[in-house]
Amino acid sequence: MTYHYKTSKDQEDIGFIAQEVEALFPQTVAYGENGKLGLSYDHFGVIAIKAIQELHTALLEKEKSISNLREKLEAAQDKNELLEDRLDKIESMLFKEGRVDSAIDNEDVILLTDAQLTQNQPNPFNEQTTINYFIPEQTEQAVLIITDLKGQVIKELNISRRGEGNVTLAANTLSVGTYQYSLVLDGQLTATKQMVLTRN
Repeated sequence: MTYHYKTSKDQEDIGFIAQEVEALFPQTVAYGENGKLGLSYDHFGVIAIKAIQELHTALLEKEKSISNLREKLEAAQDKNELLEDRLDKIESMLFKEGRVDSAIDNEDVILLTDAQLTQNQPNPFNEQTTINYFIPEQTEQAVLIITDLKGQVIKELNISRRGEGNVTLAANTLSVGTYQYSLVLDGQLTATKQMVLTRN
């Protein structure tokens, strides 16, 4: 707060209220005559330096956290771009082979909102894995297509069941590696996910 000494009312000074400081730093407060409180401002230099050190440490930790988050975000963006490139290859391959009606924009990958394709469990796997799906009753043709990362078709499974269902893949029917599986309904690519097969 600001104040004036009685002996020099024209000069304005600034300082702290001793009762408030005492609650935080009692070492800086001294009792004088008639119980009046006084402050030792010499101690505030040490307090200020300590506060600056703590703020500096907190700032470094925050900068480190921001840097880590930035790296994770960039990695996620790179992964997303890579998946989009792979999806483009799958769409192009399916279109050329007549498995889909037309090329699909990335924003419209999920064309049948009622259809669902879940992540295989477990993933990665080394013995067998299960892929759950939901296919609308009005769907005439449903195909689960498994491709490698180059977009080459490894397996093509026709699905006759409608509604909720699943497909179980045995590890001995595939080579170790990373694959993508896509659900194609009535010639339209509904969704694509990635799975990893490891060694026993």
